[in-house]
Amino acid sequence: MSASMLTNGRMNAGRVQGDAGFYRISGELVPVATPTPVPAPVIESVAVATGSLSTSSFGGALFVDGFSLAKYEVTGALWEAVRVWAVTRGYDIVAKSTASGSHAVGGVSWYEAVKFCNALSEMAGLTPVYLVDGAVYRSGSYGPIISPVSARAANGWRLPTEREWEFACRGAGSSGGFTYAGSNTPGNVAWYNVNAGSAQAVGTKAANEIGIYDMSGNVAEWCFDLATAGMHQRRMRGGSYVHAATSIRWTSRFGFSPDITDAWAGLRIARTP
Repeated sequence: MSASMLTNGRMNAGRVQGDAGFYRISGELVPVATPTPVPAPVIESVAVATGSLSTSSFGGALFVDGFSLAKYEVTGALWEAVRVWAVTRGYDIVAKSTASGSHAVGGVSWYEAVKFCNALSEMAGLTPVYLVDGAVYRSGSYGPIISPVSARAANGWRLPTEREWEFACRGAGSSGGFTYAGSNTPGNVAWYNVNAGSAQAVGTKAANEIGIYDMSGNVAEWCFDLATAGMHQRRMRGGSYVHAATSIRWTSRFGFSPDITDAWAGLRIARTP
């Protein structure tokens, strides 16, 4: 008989339906302490309305359905808060030494980024977006993960699609036609190889037209998309503190293995309304 079956030496017959927080033991109702819930972190986000731009880095017009995008890149503090909650619930999210506090977290693989989104969703009581074989993706490295497009009914946090990322970076319908996210002068809006040697605190440069920070530079941001159809590389946008000004433009597109954990690789999260 396991210890969990005994209370004060008596058989525990199990929780009584309709008597939340109590167990019936030998005819008695004995109160059982309820774990204190951990509040989910508050994510400041910007609602991006359905819209289009006449040009894109893909060629032709760019159209997206409405979505919400975090104002800031995921920080070291946010990563750690979610990780501590998640590792007791079957997630294999690891600690990161590349950032702390309000600095953008780095060293994040694409797989870890996706698991982080699922963990934050569950922590917030939302429906996780990413599944493997019908189960919530919590551990390991997999290829057949549900896409945000086919999972738009899920209300949890996710990685933006590349088209969503570009639309928001360029200020959505308020686009000023800038080379970088909110300016034609990179130093006004970005941490890059001229002014930074590591990830910096988020939101310390100017925002773009719709109030989103660091979409050029600081850490590069994973998108959900495959970089090339039929291949395993995933798309990354925005460039980082190790990149030159030419690589932090909104036109710059990169494809990397989903396993890389370079210090400059981070993420920003999105949700479907």
